[in-house]
This record gives sequence, structure tokens and C-alpha cells, in this order.
Amino acid sequence: MSRGQRVDYVVCYDITDPRRIQRMHRYLRRWGTPLQYSVFHCRLNDRERQSLISGLHEKINEKTDDVRLYAIQASGRILCLGQKPLPEEIQVYGLHQVFAGQFDQSGGGAHVPGASCPDRRPS
Repeated sequence: MSRGQRVDYVVCYDITDPRRIQRMHRYLRRWGTPLQYSVFHCRLNDRERQSLISGLHEKINEKTDDVRLYAIQASGRILCLGQKPLPEEIQVYGLHQVFAGQFDQSGGGAHVPGASCPDRRPS
């Protein structure tokens, strides 16, 4: 990945201490969009990914907690059953998604109706 190129990541965590859970959630909200309470979508370049990982190391107990980052391939597909994973006002481009069994192949990727996805990164 080139230095400025952004890659989509799914970041998820399983934290054992309730206070660390709250801290982790607040920290990750600075970097991305929550999909579920302990699952986030983040769009990061290499420098931002390294900074996120460094901050995660500071916030977890490496003996009891589990945090994972999964890179999402640009042509990957997402199968969503039940409730939509993102609020109506968020759009995610570059991914193909399946909502309620219907594959969205509109050119340019997946689209969740509404405004564009906020770019959340620490200032």
C-alpha cells in the first residue's frame, strides 16, 4: 500500500474490563464509524493505521483482551442479514453489499442511501 492510499478496515474487539470497553469504544469512534458496539469501519492510510495500532496497544491488556483489524478488499462483498449495518445517512463506496438478499451492483460500489460517510480521524 502506498503511503497516502486509504484502505478500509473492520476493527473489532473483545475487552474483559468494562472501563476499558468504554475507553476502547470512545477511542475507536475517533477513527471510524461504529457498525455494532464492538465493531468499527475505518478508512486509513499506512501512517494512520500505525498510529491506531500504537494507541490500541496502550489501551488493552494483551493477556486478556482481543482486538483485530481486518483489511477489506475493494472488490469484496458483504452479506447483511437482518437490520442494515449502517445508518441510512452513511454511504460506503468501493464495496459491494447485499441487503436483504439483494445484491447492489450500481457502478462505483455499495450505497447506503443518504449523505456521505464522515471521515473521522484524530486532529
